[in-house]
Amino acid sequence: MRSPSGNIDQGWFIETPEITRLFLPNSAISYVTGRKGTGKTRVHKEMVERGLAEPMFSAADFPHAGLLSNSPQQEQLLDACGGDFKRFWWALLNICLENSPDSSRAEWDARVEKWCELPESERDARSSSYYVAKHYQNSTRRTFLVDGIETAVSSTQLRPFVESLIRFMLTIQSDSKLSGFVLVRLFIRTDLLHASAENIEQQTNGRKLELRWDSDSIFNFVLARIEQSVWFNTHFGDACTRIGARLQDIRAGRLGRDEYEPLLLSIFPHKLRRNNIQTITFLDTYFSDAGGESKGGASFYPRLFEQFVSELENIALDCA
Repeated sequence: MRSPSGNIDQGWFIETPEITRLFLPNSAISYVTGRKGTGKTRVHKEMVERGLAEPMFSAADFPHAGLLSNSPQQEQLLDACGGDFKRFWWALLNICLENSPDSSRAEWDARVEKWCELPESERDARSSSYYVAKHYQNSTRRTFLVDGIETAVSSTQLRPFVESLIRFMLTIQSDSKLSGFVLVRLFIRTDLLHASAENIEQQTNGRKLELRWDSDSIFNFVLARIEQSVWFNTHFGDACTRIGARLQDIRAGRLGRDEYEPLLLSIFPHKLRRNNIQTITFLDTYFSDAGGESKGGASFYPRLFEQFVSELENIALDCA
């Protein structure tokens, strides 16, 4: 099933060279940034499903364990922390470390409830870096992921909520004991990250990956979406068969222009008559924030192309 939500979408995952850096063992990347629609949530989900990291905080539609954004369990934990965002993040880390990596949703929710039922003095003690460092310093190193924070609290509370998260992560990064057994990786919109913390460039230096899609990577994505379309398979079966034969290369984003352009032009016209422009030039220009030239800092958006392919299907079905 294809969906605008990265948590629900089941389309082929395109692993660009930048994303491969994130998937490397012992990667030090802690901040995965990008504009809305660049695929941060899908990368988050892929890391969990490959067993590369564990969910700590996720968007409400995330299908696995971890605390869900704006859920009853989140509200329960916030209440137990007296509404203190700083205590909330340390409490959540405590709960993560108490859970096993393969905990189910039910086990996760039960652990949150059990933590909230502790005496207030014990909750206070556990909601601190001191407690975590003392009780888990000999643990196996684990990587926890945070996503979906944009919808966690009201707009008026969002900035202090993110600020507390950034300070929480900085404390872990700066403490050799904590960083020895915990890595927290945050998926966040670029603008929200920079608006919520001072000196963020210093904190993220060498630890940040910005998700971007250049011409080559986005057209590999388009081919993947076309191949998974029932309508395109029905009406352009030969082209879809050729695309399917390159599955592994497409998933790795390896097809270059001389390979993906003939495949696209076996489906789309070579030129758009109304605009008197080559189709590839049109897609390369009008669907980019600055023409698609990666060296110039431009980028494409998978969600936009997802909608483009879907809309073509809908128009074709309406005209049938």
